Amino acid sequence: MIRPRILPVIALAPLLFVAAALVASAAYAEGTGILRGTVRAADTNEPLPFANVSLLGTNRGAATEEDGSFTVYLVPIGTYTVQVSYMGYDPIQTPDVAIAEDRTTEVAIELQPSVAATVGEITVYGDRPLVDVRNTSSIKSLSSQDIEDLTIDPTLESVIGQQAGVTVQDGEIHIRGGRADETLIVVDGVALRDVAGGEALSNAVSATSVAEMNILKGGWDAKYGQAISGIIEATIKEGTRRFHGRVSYMTDAYLGNENLDYFNFQLEGPNPIFTPIAKIFGLDKAQAATFHLDLATELSDTYLPSIRDLGTGARLRSGYRGSLFGDSFEYGSFFAPRGDNNWRVTIKSSWTFHPQHKVSGTFIKSIGLSGLFQAHDIGDINRNITSYPWAWSRRLDHHYTVAEDIYLLSLQWRHTLSDEMYHRLLFKSRFNSVHRDVAGKHWSEYEEPDEGGAQESGLGHPYFVDTGDASDYRDRYADLYGLDWELVRETEHHNISVGIEGTYEDVQYFSLDAASVGEEKPLGDEYDLFHVYPSTGSFYIQDRMEYPGINLKIGLRGDVFFPGEGIEKLYDNADRPGFDEVTRQEFMDRTHGMFGRRYKMRWSPRLAVSHPISNRSHIFFNYGRFTQWPTYFYMYAKTGSISSEEFPQVGNPNLDPEVSAQYEFGAGHKFTERFSLRATIFYKDIYDYPTAEETTVGIRTTRRQTFFVYRNLDYARSRGLEIELQKRRFRHTWYSFGYSYSVATGKSGDPNNLKLIQSLGGDARETPLDEQFMWWNRPHKLTLSAGYEVGGDQTPPRLFGVRLPRDWKLSLYWMLQSGEAYSPQTPHGGEAGKEYSKNAPLDAVMDINFSKRFRVGGSKFTLSLQGRNITNHRTVLDVDPSTGLPWRAGAGQNWEASSNPQTLLLTDYITRETNVDPTEFVFVAGSPYRITDINNSVIRALTQTANPAYVAAPRTIRVGLSYDW
Repeated sequence: MIRPRILPVIALAPLLFVAAALVASAAYAEGTGILRGTVRAADTNEPLPFANVSLLGTNRGAATEEDGSFTVYLVPIGTYTVQVSYMGYDPIQTPDVAIAEDRTTEVAIELQPSVAATVGEITVYGDRPLVDVRNTSSIKSLSSQDIEDLTIDPTLESVIGQQAGVTVQDGEIHIRGGRADETLIVVDGVALRDVAGGEALSNAVSATSVAEMNILKGGWDAKYGQAISGIIEATIKEGTRRFHGRVSYMTDAYLGNENLDYFNFQLEGPNPIFTPIAKIFGLDKAQAATFHLDLATELSDTYLPSIRDLGTGARLRSGYRGSLFGDSFEYGSFFAPRGDNNWRVTIKSSWTFHPQHKVSGTFIKSIGLSGLFQAHDIGDINRNITSYPWAWSRRLDHHYTVAEDIYLLSLQWRHTLSDEMYHRLLFKSRFNSVHRDVAGKHWSEYEEPDEGGAQESGLGHPYFVDTGDASDYRDRYADLYGLDWELVRETEHHNISVGIEGTYEDVQYFSLDAASVGEEKPLGDEYDLFHVYPSTGSFYIQDRMEYPGINLKIGLRGDVFFPGEGIEKLYDNADRPGFDEVTRQEFMDRTHGMFGRRYKMRWSPRLAVSHPISNRSHIFFNYGRFTQWPTYFYMYAKTGSISSEEFPQVGNPNLDPEVSAQYEFGAGHKFTERFSLRATIFYKDIYDYPTAEETTVGIRTTRRQTFFVYRNLDYARSRGLEIELQKRRFRHTWYSFGYSYSVATGKSGDPNNLKLIQSLGGDARETPLDEQFMWWNRPHKLTLSAGYEVGGDQTPPRLFGVRLPRDWKLSLYWMLQSGEAYSPQTPHGGEAGKEYSKNAPLDAVMDINFSKRFRVGGSKFTLSLQGRNITNHRTVLDVDPSTGLPWRAGAGQNWEASSNPQTLLLTDYITRETNVDPTEFVFVAGSPYRITDINNSVIRALTQTANPAYVAAPRTIRVGLSYDW
């Protein structure tokens, strides 16, 4: 049903590409060639990145890459003098360099250190080209300076959310209309993803620790896998050869409403541990050992009511226990003074102990303790739900505390084999855990609610919870160990890379409904427990070919998945729901054998091409197949337990991977070295989404029960365009303007949609067969990032004749975005259009950051003032589906001030019957109702629509102070 609709578009796109390439190439009738070479230091033979290479008498030139290489394209044939300059080295001129038609001329240049270079350390800064004509896909690269100019919140999530084509909703990242579990964040080679729940762990990394971040939204290399919407690749800072430190503090005290305190400590410099080791072994590169340390704490009550609003010393408590050197300990009150608490540690050290050998290690630790302000339960990441517990807001000390623990370790060794070849070995380890309980209590200490007694005594409220504890307990962890190896060889026309990866995982999940626990049922009616040991592997090969007028990239990736020995035994026994002779045969038919274990494998071919129209412009096209193994909850739920809940969801270890076939066509033009325009159109189809399908099976031959088993049944598609206009820093100003339009449709945006329909009394078989809009579909997004800075060594401009001060910076971020999608309804709740076919009023954000640097007695300080949502635009997060506007009494589905969308008939009846005793029962539609209950239902409706989580955060002002040394 899907493929025939995309084939005409796919067939047309290459024709357009070829036509555009031929037209562009016609402008270059003269013969041209390529100049390629390397720039190294004569004394150490180390490559010199960002050196300036120019051909005298022309406007042709380039900057060297990190490995010292450079390439100048489309050089007219002739003989030139090549000039190379680099700070701290004497410039050099190489005459009589001949450029032949359609040939590549190679040069190797060595620079001698200047006398001034021996006086002290010189720091060299460089920028990636705004438009790299060799790129065959859309990629947005951000340096640490770019991140500092962009971010207000301290984590990667805030930086990612400001990009075109990216939507962050309810803490979930959606790239180009994809689901939240389709984005992969890679930090120093290690994927940060909760494999059990699917969430990208973007809050684990401090933005202040990132040296560079690449955002890939399509056409990424074959080395990247397990993502079908986007890749966020972050590299942690390595530190400098001179000690530098910063301590910062920020708060919104007296100026905001979140009770926020943010602390940050950074230190970097030569690694004091490696220096004595180098001396012992006689190594002369001890100076190249550096480290970076970042400690951050973010404490907040958020703008929503938190546990601290209850007074009487109420605070978060959690039963989660961490471990250190084998000893177990509890995260006490020190770690949870507010309603939302986050602690982050980042350490990285790098050591080039030999010109051909470099080792580096990265360690990241993140602890979060919160009152469920943005946490999603496992399997719910793609559900349209509000996680804030408004009904529990008067009793948050009896609601859940969520503890999230994240750990990352990356150990890399890079060995340069020759000028053309190197290989890299990576050992990686990742651990993440999510624990949910009530006030740190064991589920056996659960306090059962007595809402009926509270109502009878007149002390209860018809909407808010007044007694008892929340009943669902959760605990899960995923522990990963792996090895990656990569070999890269670069020749005149080819850049070939080969890689292999293997991982071993230990994943456990436990859930329990304490309300159903009893002496005969110690784990209750509704529980789940699985403990599995899956393994994954991958291998890839890719060749990037560069010839005059074309850059071609061809890659092939293979992904392997082993569900684990325990799952194979379940199929062998074939005596449990979801595991019978039929499913066993399906499992054997769709898997292969290796080393005595069953596995699945999928291939992902990639093709990409770029045509450099000039050294400033190019057009590109890429097409590929991308795969991703399903979130483990969809595969393993209920595989280790059988509970007697009414509609249990059973995992399917035989699920196939989700598959996306996608392409993009784009162009980039660099007007100047600091001003560029890029545009991209994209289209992607996604197949084999897991969804819970109703299945009825016999149990012990005595009864039958309805189960929901996950199967590869859903599909989705997304298409759109992105435009970005960027001006890089020059003198005082910089700005970036972006616009994106995308539409995401599919069969269902919620894998659990059928179970939800059934549990509400509907028929799961009566579901729409045509495509629906996804609940995160927000077509339009317009962003503007801009800044103005006057450095300490710059001459300040004048404003109205008055000279402005030095050492200050002003940055602004402004966004307009389509509001959240909703399903239109009539005032009486009937359908009035397709699901999620309408959007709420525009989401508008304007953030401003002002900072002023000054010195006191030789010390450097920075005073900052941040304004978030300075226009105080209260974006609507939940709307009345009959008006598309915020819920209001007397309008839409609350069309009377006292009406309730669930009890319209009852309200009408009471309006007509004026002499009814409020304690009597009345019959409406054949059912008895008490007048008191009717009035309570009205109160419930009005109270629920007052949920403060239905609108975004108000304006808040933060003030900060930092000290540098």
